[in-house]
Amino acid sequence: MTRKAESGIVNVWSNRRGAGAKNWRFTGFYGHLETCKRKDSWELLRRLNSQLALPWICARDFNEILFDFEESGLRGRDRYQMEAFRKVLGDCNLSNMGYIGNCFTWCNNRRNAVVRESLDRWLANDEWQGLFSLASCFHLTSTTSDHASILVDCLGSKRTPSAVTQRNERMYQFEALWLRDELCEQVVTNTWERVGGDDPVLRLQTAISQRARTNWLLDGDQNTNFFHATASQRHRKKHIAGIEDGNGGWLTEQGDVEKVAVDYFKDLFSSAQPVGIEEVLEAVRPKVTDEMNMGLTRVFSEEEVKCTLFQMHLTKASGSYGKPTIFSQKFWSVVGKDVRRAVLGILNGDQDVATLNETFVVLIPKMKRSGRNSKMALKIDMSKAYDRVEWVLLENLMLKLGFDQKFTALVLRWFSSVSFSVLINGIPSQKFGATRGLRQGDPISPHLSIICAEAFSALLSNAEAQNLINDIAICRAGPRLSNLFFADDSLLFTCANMEKVQVLTHIFYEQASGEKINLDKSTMFFSKSVHEDRRLAIKACLDVGSMALNG
Repeated sequence: MTRKAESGIVNVWSNRRGAGAKNWRFTGFYGHLETCKRKDSWELLRRLNSQLALPWICARDFNEILFDFEESGLRGRDRYQMEAFRKVLGDCNLSNMGYIGNCFTWCNNRRNAVVRESLDRWLANDEWQGLFSLASCFHLTSTTSDHASILVDCLGSKRTPSAVTQRNERMYQFEALWLRDELCEQVVTNTWERVGGDDPVLRLQTAISQRARTNWLLDGDQNTNFFHATASQRHRKKHIAGIEDGNGGWLTEQGDVEKVAVDYFKDLFSSAQPVGIEEVLEAVRPKVTDEMNMGLTRVFSEEEVKCTLFQMHLTKASGSYGKPTIFSQKFWSVVGKDVRRAVLGILNGDQDVATLNETFVVLIPKMKRSGRNSKMALKIDMSKAYDRVEWVLLENLMLKLGFDQKFTALVLRWFSSVSFSVLINGIPSQKFGATRGLRQGDPISPHLSIICAEAFSALLSNAEAQNLINDIAICRAGPRLSNLFFADDSLLFTCANMEKVQVLTHIFYEQASGEKINLDKSTMFFSKSVHEDRRLAIKACLDVGSMALNG
């Protein structure tokens, strides 16, 4: 081990010997405390980068942040300072490797003006990441310094044992990078031709299974430093070291983390046995005509399948078989016939859709005086809007709106046959079913969500027609509004009096729909003529203590 000391840095590099040994370099770095001299620190970092072509890790106090969210307090940071820091890391091919623990590593410890910042970090180039693909960084609490201590675990020994020993059980995933290899298309063609059978769905599954056991690129991109670095960095950023259970305990074992996650999603996707559906349906009026139904129920064509697939996002919808859309688009001449047969067998026939409807839930770790013209607006946010949609309500709504029974049954068959597995560090849990909810990212989910919103809109319109609530206008000649809907956000307008507000509380259709209002993300707005006492009374009536009040 050799050491060299310079102004603001300590260089350490290994001198390993023996077959397969590879040397690497560590630099302990201190960025200049004065902002005007920070550029000298960045030039020093660039010189260090040019000295040795070795795997390199550089860590400690850079006295700078990369983004606004890495600072909390009153100081503020000039964007040009952050841009200069980001630029030098790009010039030196150094990547921020993430952390486990508190995001802030420094605190000024002042009671009245507390400032916290992420000044300490560890950075590594692609070569070092490839050499230590399981490395982790831990931010540790320090009782003797205003900076956190940093522990770098190069071999990943502090990670969950089961996550390491079971890493070979990770799901197969087609990598878009493989398309760069000239042999990729030949490998796909040979494998697809080798798989026989008349069942198109079974053929797709078999080909995928065989593909997963084939060495994709013997001497191609898979063995380049770039591929390894990209895959390792992505895996490291997604790694979940632990999870908090319902009792506030911190669990780190793979099995414990999986149980907490699976139990949460099982509960989320389980029907709450809704009540009051009849009242909701009574307010809904048919809108789907016979002509519309003829278009919805006609036989699906091969051209529609291809057209739809080529409109999808290239890297989405890979499913449990690891094939994103780009795979089918790129190799359509090879797999198109089987894809069309499989899809049309479901849409036009009675082919079982469950085997193609398996879904992964991916956990990603995380890196607040009265007058006649008294008006109010209520912005409500539905918590987990897609996940809580009750299928029985959706089915009845579609039929009440006039959708053909055949088309309604097809839609129900699609989303009611779904099964879920939770991915914990790339390892899928056991499958479990669902009795409610729409899938995020499914092209049909936004349309079904709008149908559910139609019930809410119908209840509001019905109340407005009976003069139970009043719409408002910004000016005399302006349009009158009672509600605006966008995605899972709803903006309601009415007069700011207790009678109207009590009607709103009755209209909220949580029991029938399964939806739950997210009070933390909801807000009340009042016109200036609404007295403070009335604001507080309305707030108490709606039982929304966490809502913000705005004048």
